[in-house]
Amino acid sequence: MLAPRKVDRHRLRRIEPRGAQGGRQIPRPALGRERDHVVAGRPLRLLPDHSRDHGLRLEAAQLAGYPLNPDFNGEKQDGVGFYTFTQINGERMTAERAYLDPIRQRPNLTVITDKPVTRVLMEGKRAVGIAWKNGAEAGEIRGKEIILSAGSFVSPQLLMLSGIGNARELERYGIPVVADLPGVGENLQDHLDITLEYRTKTTAPYGISWRALPRNILHVLDWIFRRRGLFATTTAEAGGFVSTRPEVERPDIQLFFCAAVGNTQNAAGFTGHGFLVHATDLRPGSVGRLRLKSADPNEKPSILFNFFRDASTMDALREGVKIIRRIVAQPPFGKHMGHEADPGPDAAPPSERDRDRDRRRAPACAPVSPRSSTSSASSPARVRCARGSRPVASVGMSRST
Repeated sequence: MLAPRKVDRHRLRRIEPRGAQGGRQIPRPALGRERDHVVAGRPLRLLPDHSRDHGLRLEAAQLAGYPLNPDFNGEKQDGVGFYTFTQINGERMTAERAYLDPIRQRPNLTVITDKPVTRVLMEGKRAVGIAWKNGAEAGEIRGKEIILSAGSFVSPQLLMLSGIGNARELERYGIPVVADLPGVGENLQDHLDITLEYRTKTTAPYGISWRALPRNILHVLDWIFRRRGLFATTTAEAGGFVSTRPEVERPDIQLFFCAAVGNTQNAAGFTGHGFLVHATDLRPGSVGRLRLKSADPNEKPSILFNFFRDASTMDALREGVKIIRRIVAQPPFGKHMGHEADPGPDAAPPSERDRDRDRRRAPACAPVSPRSSTSSASSPARVRCARGSRPVASVGMSRST
């Protein structure tokens, strides 16, 4: 992960968006050339806003009653504004590019790939290495301390394959028990996301059409020669954190304004022009679990999220849909707006009745496995009863936020 407070510092400047209330002042990350963070001589730069109609969206959100927030990581999270991203030369700057690539030649660093881990090697209660297998090849790699960072699904799976987990479940598959910790794989939480799709009369949002062809050609040239423009943007550069009810002290919905309809789930959406608005439930009440199906590390685990079960409701998402529609109904969208394509203007916000069949809802962000009284983690992020092992993949989070 990128060091969070090292890469999100940025200057703000004022812009005046075009729209019905053209005089409103919208802060956004500056387009300056300063280097915000330098690692091994390589800068991480904040992504400036490339989509002019994002200012329009923020203006509409203000008119709907949501204040501007220049820094979501600042004193308050409430409000709408621009998200910040890390880029260099028009391309995403990943943690690998920023921190690993510059030091690959160090003598005290060895990067080993194509070695899928099957379990953590244990000597008594101490983790001493990992076992791997790739086709007919297999082997072991040993070390003083094992950092387990395989994600919220694979990390607990590897712990259980290594004998750390619910003893009854492990014995069921013939796995020798190293530590009986029933909390491994339990308390799984994830955010649910719902999307509204809108089609526009103008070509302001990104898309493919004959009318937009000259502009799109310029975008290609802009990226080739300046590393700027459409092909250097995430298209989801603005959004916000809002509370669905006055009594909710902390925001329980996150909004994403997307300057195009097309995405990885909807490639056909790149034709024509429109935009998406996402509402994500920040604090879902659902609590699920992850369990092994067998002792075979190649078999995917059983994952049950328990969305909308027990204390989990659709209240936040339902209010999120209403908030989106209230924002889109504001005057700045007037000359651009065509119609709500999905779910459609006549569709009611999601209800408990249709909770299991609506395709517009999907998990988003990162699932976590929070700590419980019988969990696997102990401070500081080491596996209880397994010395020398340090999980860093959501094993010790207290709740999904």
